Amino acid sequence: MAAGLLYDPTWIGYQYELSVCVFGFISFIVALFVIPLVRHRKTMVFLDKCCIPQKDPVAKSYGISRLADYLHASDKLLIFWSPDYLDRLWCVYELAVFLQTHDEDDVVLLNLDHLKLCVSLMFLQFLSIVVAILTEAYYVDVGYILYVFLLASGLLTDYEAYRCSEEWQKFCSEVKSFTLRKAKCSSLADYPILKQLIVDMYGSETRFEAAVRALWLGRMSMNSSVDKQSEAFGRESVILDRGRDSNVIGRTFKVISIDAEQMATSQWRKAVKAVDNLGKGA
Repeated sequence: MAAGLLYDPTWIGYQYELSVCVFGFISFIVALFVIPLVRHRKTMVFLDKCCIPQKDPVAKSYGISRLADYLHASDKLLIFWSPDYLDRLWCVYELAVFLQTHDEDDVVLLNLDHLKLCVSLMFLQFLSIVVAILTEAYYVDVGYILYVFLLASGLLTDYEAYRCSEEWQKFCSEVKSFTLRKAKCSSLADYPILKQLIVDMYGSETRFEAAVRALWLGRMSMNSSVDKQSEAFGRESVILDRGRDSNVIGRTFKVISIDAEQMATSQWRKAVKAVDNLGKGA
């Protein structure tokens, strides 16, 4: 469209082709950046390093204390993934707070290396077209030049695709082995506070870790975690104590061992009810 608007009847051959290529590419770039800006012109973005003062200790402490409120008021959580994301306790805390009030689909994971690959290929293809048009105007054999660009595009695609695949496999491995204890923060004083806040929100470290796995690895990881919890629950011994006098003399009535492999989640309540009846009968 841009080339049509700027069309000059005196242009012939390569001039018109070059105008179509250049102005078409410029139109694409403008539309790529301008349309999202127009669509989301009223969208507010909260970036902690920019929105929370970093130099004023008092203002920084206040901003951090209101971090949960910012997350609750947000519609989406956009994560610029890096290999150490799950090792940073503050990032993990933000994820924990956001998942408390939002769906899993509201968490968007973005790998910037993937964007770099797409942009690099786009410019490489554009450059190859421009070179082909210009060399054709001067009657230069462009065959070998195009082959070079095609070879470069292929090698770049294969290399970056391999890197992206390796990064994804590494990320999945990190999610599978994720534990809250591995996450660290620069301030040792913040570590126990943040960890306790997460435990208070989810009830235990295990539940939060299962929620993180379910977020990126699917429901199968959640079911696996529940099975492990069932197994641990089933192999514990339930001991009932009853006080007979003011000194609360403990009396052990019975030890009940439950086989977790045969017990589903729906049977837990029956087991607990049986334990209660046993205590009343004694």
